[in-house]
Amino acid sequence: MLISSAKLQDTINNPLAIISVTTDDIRRRCISDPDIVRRLDQIDTSLQRIHVAIKDVAAYESGRILETLTKAPERPATKKADDHGDQPSG
Repeated sequence: MLISSAKLQDTINNPLAIISVTTDDIRRRCISDPDIVRRLDQIDTSLQRIHVAIKDVAAYESGRILETLTKAPERPATKKADDHGDQPSG
């Protein structure tokens, strides 16, 4: 089953948000411990990388959709009455 980029974003960003809120909470509680803060910084950096990657996937998919739409074959033009040599009377 294929998953859309929007669904992928929701599926991944929701847990990332929970991790981010949790690391912020731990940081506030352990601000005096430089080792913990350093590790939390590593987690935050990784969270940002994942977030950017998900946005890139969405942008790529949007680009592919636009590319497909712009490459769609054009409909043939409808012929007008005067295209057939018909001249309006008058």
